[in-house]
Amino acid sequence: VLNIVSVAAGSSHSLALRSDGKIFAWGRNSSGATTVPASATNIVAIATTWFGNIALRADGKLLTWGADPAIPGQATLTNIVEIAGKGGIGSPAGMALNRNGNVFATGTPATATNIMAIGGSGLTYMAVKAVGSPIFPLPAVRRTVTPGQTAYLRLRAVGALPLTYQWSFQGTNLPGATN
Repeated sequence: VLNIVSVAAGSSHSLALRSDGKIFAWGRNSSGATTVPASATNIVAIATTWFGNIALRADGKLLTWGADPAIPGQATLTNIVEIAGKGGIGSPAGMALNRNGNVFATGTPATATNIMAIGGSGLTYMAVKAVGSPIFPLPAVRRTVTPGQTAYLRLRAVGALPLTYQWSFQGTNLPGATN
């Protein structure tokens, strides 16, 4: 598989995300963890739980499959910018962060607001509060597409909220490009 931009690993399965937004899965197919749905298109991020998976679409919506990636309200969530999963027998689950700094996960405390980053491992989640001036913590991931295809970019700023975005090309703002 060429042009891999991200990988994730569950208890006995793994995922790889290619630059064109396509997901590849391998390993033990417990509860359908390696059966990638046909609807898994335009994906910009992936995460795994014990026997399940979470994918973030370019439009900020979620796709989950397998046994345990439940995120409260996942069918109606929008403007998601980051995802995480945790594993562990008896408590696997998924987590999502929206552009307003709100966290969506089972058992999230009311103080989990103004969050800029999330992560999960084993039996725990972690969230980092947004403070300070905006920065881009990671470089943009390179995308390669053939002529006529759509390229999906993902570059996220973090810092004290609210943040606004404006994409530009050669110094000129792109109309409506504010996500």
